[in-house]
Amino acid sequence: MGASMASVQSSQEQAFIDQIVPSNTPVLLGMTCDKITGNGDDSGCGWEGDEPVTYANWRSGEPTFTGKKKKRYTVTRNGEWYTVGENDKHYVVCERPDLDSTTQTAINTLVPKVDPTPPGGASDHSGSEESNSTSAGSGSDKAKKSKKSSSEEVSAASGK
Repeated sequence: MGASMASVQSSQEQAFIDQIVPSNTPVLLGMTCDKITGNGDDSGCGWEGDEPVTYANWRSGEPTFTGKKKKRYTVTRNGEWYTVGENDKHYVVCERPDLDSTTQTAINTLVPKVDPTPPGGASDHSGSEESNSTSAGSGSDKAKKSKKSSSEEVSAASGK
């Protein structure tokens, strides 16, 4: 859903990319440069989606422009950025927005095991077991049986 080429907005994001990409492997970022003056001036550069450039890590002498009127694409390798032509082939790093801002965590708990045997009857069930919250239904089954017994007693007492 809505992935785009990565933008790098901080040294922490650059470190993350450096961590997931094998060293010495150039990868395209989502920055293009239309007009470049070199020596760290990236005023002609912008991130895909019109995100402002708030962080840059240009290699010395970059970004460069060959004089051709073509877009230049930003590549990171070993943490430093440089520009390449639009026909150069490289791996791409993509990003996508969070689909869900809440975190869901599965929780396993110890739930007392309810013995379904009627009082006074023999039982081979005892103790506790590890289960998820869906197995706690046996307790509500016992409560339903108690309600049913109470209703039957009320019906019997009223003569119905």
